Amino acid sequence: MLVLVATEDRRPTRILHIECSVLAFDRSGALDSDAESDKMKLAVSMLESGYVADDAPAVVNARRLFAKREFAHKYRWTPSKAVLRQVGDAIFGGVNGRGHG
Repeated sequence: MLVLVATEDRRPTRILHIECSVLAFDRSGALDSDAESDKMKLAVSMLESGYVADDAPAVVNARRLFAKREFAHKYRWTPSKAVLRQVGDAIFGGVNGRGHG
């Protein structure tokens, strides 16, 4: 989980963004290089190429959409409300005694 936090006077004031990713490990406990390579290929496939075929205006290129769905299925997860509450408590609760939620 990657959490981007805004701060004032070096104290967290709000959560700006949360990204939940899946990391794959090999048998030795290192990051799985094949999974990381697949993740990068899918990430590139999700980008717009900027190319539009003039001769086929009725054809929709769904490759980007399918890559985005596959990436989300393989490499993203959605935290529960309980997990989000724990993250907020960890960030804000220990700093000024107030819970997050």
